[in-house]
Amino acid sequence: MLSCRIRAFLFLIASALLVSFRVDAREKIENDSSRTNTIINLTYNCEFNHALTFVDDLASEDTASLKWKFFRAFVLWQEVIFIDSVGAADQNVEAQFSNSIGRVIDDAEVQLSQNPSDTTALFYAGFSLGVLAKFDAAKGDKWKAAREGNKGLSYHKKLISICPRWYDAYFSGALFNYYTCVLPWYLKPLLFFLGQSGSRDMAYELLTLVSSKGSIAKYEADNILGELYERELKFDSASTVYSKLISQFPKATLYYVDRILWSLTEANRYQEVVQKCKETIKILPTWHLSHWDSLYVGKIYFRLADAYEKLGDYGNAMGTYGELIDHYVTISEVSEAHLSIGRLYEKANDSQDAIREYIWVANKADSPQLSKEARERLENLGVR
Repeated sequence: MLSCRIRAFLFLIASALLVSFRVDAREKIENDSSRTNTIINLTYNCEFNHALTFVDDLASEDTASLKWKFFRAFVLWQEVIFIDSVGAADQNVEAQFSNSIGRVIDDAEVQLSQNPSDTTALFYAGFSLGVLAKFDAAKGDKWKAAREGNKGLSYHKKLISICPRWYDAYFSGALFNYYTCVLPWYLKPLLFFLGQSGSRDMAYELLTLVSSKGSIAKYEADNILGELYERELKFDSASTVYSKLISQFPKATLYYVDRILWSLTEANRYQEVVQKCKETIKILPTWHLSHWDSLYVGKIYFRLADAYEKLGDYGNAMGTYGELIDHYVTISEVSEAHLSIGRLYEKANDSQDAIREYIWVANKADSPQLSKEARERLENLGVR
């Protein structure tokens, strides 16, 4: 009888512990999911410093966590993209990203050497290698990027064979198929060398899957889907994707507006470019613009002036360049604006005013290339 009571008592204790364990595990998963969403939302909303602070706080609580190490690199990577897309660069951010992503890959591969089926390590190693491949491709090292992307893809293929519903892992395949579509003909031998092949249809299918069912890679898939639409000349579809992202991440508005304007410009829809630029410029006084935001504003003014010029409205084009010179911009953008005004004066057969603009650029531009072009134009106009 006593032993029965003891067994019953032990059973109750074990049951309580099991329930407690399940509750704790569920709470941990929910907490991690909430933290992950916070990082992702801050990052895509271009609140990079806030996101990094949040990640670093989490990493300090769990220094061995591969997840938080990855997210530090992820935030820095998105900042690199944001800065690069405006035609600028920050070597400090790039160095931090390169070091951070390298540590994630190294740590993940150490874990995989101990357990080749470690799903967490497979995911972060694969994702990190894919991101690094994009970075190295942008730097011009296509062979290195191809090797990294291929290795990351192999990790994610293995992960999918173990966990087919780990939808973020399909992003590597989506990215590979995307690059298969856009790779120049002279780099096609890379695919043969790596024993890989891909297609547009598969790129669309996988990007749509990750966009609808992924979590970490969801918005990255949206961005690549927008780029693919652009390359396929499906500009309305691209604009729809970017407009959706603007509604979700309002502080990234200027980044995505620039993408929309590029799509409209490529489609020769200059009246729509003018309308979109004016709408955006109208709301700028209500914004607190960062340094990088200001550069995007400069791009929007250039897009507007170019659209006016394409429409044959040289007066408004000059006025837009003049407004750009007075607000928001760096000396490089000011120099380019003066050069553009000079070209417009030339088109209007106003050599005297064109010469004035070119002299300004020749003497004050911080870009040797712009100074050289201004001097060449001055020579063409008989000024030495």
